[in-house]
Amino acid sequence: MRDTEPRLKISELSTRSRVPVSTIKFYIRKRLLPGPMKTGGTRGYYTRKHLDRLRLIRKIRRDGNMSLDKVREITEMIDLAEERERRMGDTGGWGQRLAIIRAATPVFRRKGYEAVRIADLVEAAGIGRSTFYKHFRGKKDLFIACIREIIRSEGAPGTGGPVDRTDGFALFDRSAEAYFRESPLWSDMVKRLRAAAVNAPEEFGEVLEEAMEWKIDAFRKRIKTSMRQGFMRKVDPTLLAVMLLGIQDYCSEYVSKGKFDRTPEQIFEGVKDILLHGIRQGGKAR
Repeated sequence: MRDTEPRLKISELSTRSRVPVSTIKFYIRKRLLPGPMKTGGTRGYYTRKHLDRLRLIRKIRRDGNMSLDKVREITEMIDLAEERERRMGDTGGWGQRLAIIRAATPVFRRKGYEAVRIADLVEAAGIGRSTFYKHFRGKKDLFIACIREIIRSEGAPGTGGPVDRTDGFALFDRSAEAYFRESPLWSDMVKRLRAAAVNAPEEFGEVLEEAMEWKIDAFRKRIKTSMRQGFMRKVDPTLLAVMLLGIQDYCSEYVSKGKFDRTPEQIFEGVKDILLHGIRQGGKAR
């Protein structure tokens, strides 16, 4: 960000954008608008990017009469395009950032957010502090990036070979496999995030809520794709996504305590069988 970039308080952002403060906070929770930049502690500020995004949202909703879900799809496409441009312009830098994230995740997972120091993170990644601050504003920024990467990796191929990208059900099945495969990692990191939210609710409360929304939204999109292509019957995609998240969390907790005498693969196949075929014997429930 340039030194001349204006730093706005949320009240100033509200005045200049003509959007109420409560609506701005709502947009942040729903991930239509990035959160504030941090200057240290819990104080945050907003920039020209936030102001432009608010004006864009207002224009889209006014001109197209679109729902917030549709607006979010548009803003996500814009963010994705900007991210791709950034990666293309700095391929080596993006690779280094990803390497730092992957090195930091087991450190956070093992020690918890509060106990981790910047020194631990740079040592694990094999970098200097200047390189760390080139990619991340601080420990919290990296911690959030680690959680985002876990969610993103759930869409990556598993061990079953390539998947036809037009086959919605195969994509959903592969996503579920990756989802279950990453379950212990996700559960451990969410536990760390919940602990951080308890100790610093003003700083991490919204981050925890956003992380759960990221997780639900990732599955909701795949469920919608499967339904749209006819591979799944019509169901409430949000409800199913929340159910899957609950299944993952409780199964992971049970596995970690040694309550199951089956392998993770057997547990995954059992969960999938129940989800796909139900529990009622001899047909649908009346």
